[in-house]
Amino acid sequence: MSTIYVSTIFNRVARVTGDPAFVEPTRAQLLDWFNEGEKVLVKRKPDAYVKAANQLLVEGTEQTLAADGIIFIEPICNMGTDGSTPGRVVYSVDRRTINRSTPDWHSATANTQVNAVIFDERNPKIFYTSPPQPTATQGYLKYEYSALPPEITVMDENYDVVFTVGDEYAAEMLNYLLFRIYSEDKGQISDAVERAQMYWALFTGDIVDKEAVENRDSPNVPRR
Repeated sequence: MSTIYVSTIFNRVARVTGDPAFVEPTRAQLLDWFNEGEKVLVKRKPDAYVKAANQLLVEGTEQTLAADGIIFIEPICNMGTDGSTPGRVVYSVDRRTINRSTPDWHSATANTQVNAVIFDERNPKIFYTSPPQPTATQGYLKYEYSALPPEITVMDENYDVVFTVGDEYAAEMLNYLLFRIYSEDKGQISDAVERAQMYWALFTGDIVDKEAVENRDSPNVPRR
């Protein structure tokens, strides 16, 4: 969650476009594009909006990601059968690895305690638990996932509301709005196409740069 208001980003837009009265586009239209932009951002960089779920599992191995989920990120721990008792940590395992080592894992003896989670980015809203969950009294699993940002709404035209992704993405949101503005131009600006392409390149380039820095500086990356 940011500490910067949506209205602050809108005012930065107005300084670039020279439209402080928000004649075209209106603030309402900008808010629609802002909501769209947050979702585009998270789909391109899933860790821009991460939530933790404490989910009651279902019978068997196949489980479904939380309703607002985009992609599973990482399991955390078992939470017992009451959902409030932190238990054994859970590790991730590659499906090919477990298929080779334990080919009957889908039909193994059921247990409420999860040892491992298996997921495939090609099917991002499904994950699997090993061992299978029992027919009755299943366990809870706490895990992290990338979520679709909720819609930002305003009351009485008051845009002094914070946005969903963090302050570190303020520049990306500004660039996305400018991309949308110039993409929608109806011939009033001679170089609108070029401007739209420029702001799209800034939007996507910032995401790539952030990802590179995070990968370089991550404590989880092996060092020489």
